[in-house]
Amino acid sequence: MQPFEITTETNITNLPIKKRFQLMQKWAEDSGRKITWKEAKYAYKELMKGTIYINDVYQVIHCNPEELSNEIWSPQLKGKMDYLSIKRNDKEAIRSWSDFQEIKNMIIKDGKDRYALEIYPPEDKLVNTANQYHLWVMPKGLDLGFGFTKRRVDVRNGKRRVFVDGKEFTIGQTYNKKN
Repeated sequence: MQPFEITTETNITNLPIKKRFQLMQKWAEDSGRKITWKEAKYAYKELMKGTIYINDVYQVIHCNPEELSNEIWSPQLKGKMDYLSIKRNDKEAIRSWSDFQEIKNMIIKDGKDRYALEIYPPEDKLVNTANQYHLWVMPKGLDLGFGFTKRRVDVRNGKRRVFVDGKEFTIGQTYNKKN
């Protein structure tokens, strides 16, 4: 993966300001809600918080703990965790755990020493409007109390067959060739 560069340019920032707010209203409408012009301005302001990173494959918005509103965090977590919004430049779906791990480690300070979570919420809190993925990065030193206790990484690309008592098992992994 190529290194990330900080940018202020997105497809949204290339629109005139009034069109940006209209886009917020259109997105809300597409999700079954109507929002006022004032709410659209607020939504745009929230959307543009954080630092935008881009490389050859991904666009990532990183919001540090101080940049997020209570709409993202409950009050007891506000100011304690980082947030990453990840999407491909071509807007295609992503399912590369390895890429997410690398992005976390590249963008988040001390990312190699911090847990990040991707959540699957109750249906009444589900947000699914784009091929956009969200990582919630825990404070350094926070042990989640679950997960594997030792590192085990197979960096060889490709699946391998193993036979035990005549039964076939497949191990290994392949990587998305688009990346």
